[in-house]
Amino acid sequence: MTPMAEARILACVAWLLAVAGCADSPPPILYRLLDDPAPSAVRSPPGTDVVAIAPVRLPDRVDRARLVVIGDDGRVVADDSRRWAEPLPIAVEELLARRLAASMTGTWIARDRVGPVPDPRLRIALVVDEVDARLGGRVVVSARWVIADRRHERTRLGDVVVEDLARQPGYDGLVVALRRALEKVCDDVVADARNLQPAD
Repeated sequence: MTPMAEARILACVAWLLAVAGCADSPPPILYRLLDDPAPSAVRSPPGTDVVAIAPVRLPDRVDRARLVVIGDDGRVVADDSRRWAEPLPIAVEELLARRLAASMTGTWIARDRVGPVPDPRLRIALVVDEVDARLGGRVVVSARWVIADRRHERTRLGDVVVEDLARQPGYDGLVVALRRALEKVCDDVVADARNLQPAD
């Protein structure tokens, strides 16, 4: 048998072993940041007041399908068996949109990610700088944001560091704690947006 033939056989064996390993692996557990992933139904149609949300930015370390946590030994772990059911930045945008819509009645909440938003009353850009989720149960979220009116005559800058503790063990409790921490971030953004809204 020639060396080329042996190499081909070894490659085929390796491929078959890889396929067999994938077949034996259980499907990943999927997590959602929001209980109801459907877009909020409380938004009003376009009118006088439009608030636009720019695409939310997250650290590259956590902006991925796999859940990324910090283990007890301090190592960063990206778990293949536990994944987000939807992209995390989109879920955070939806969370912010819902909090805005609930607080600013009659305002249309639009997202730049979906399409261009012409002449919004306010535009919000949220950046999550750090997500520190530890399997021991502690979640820390650091975020900053910029809110500007349509003419950039008034601008508000904000930042916050939020900490929450998981009330259940394991990944389930950690995901719920992360949602609570992000809700607190979004509520601070909403408060700034309400204070910046001009009165006609």
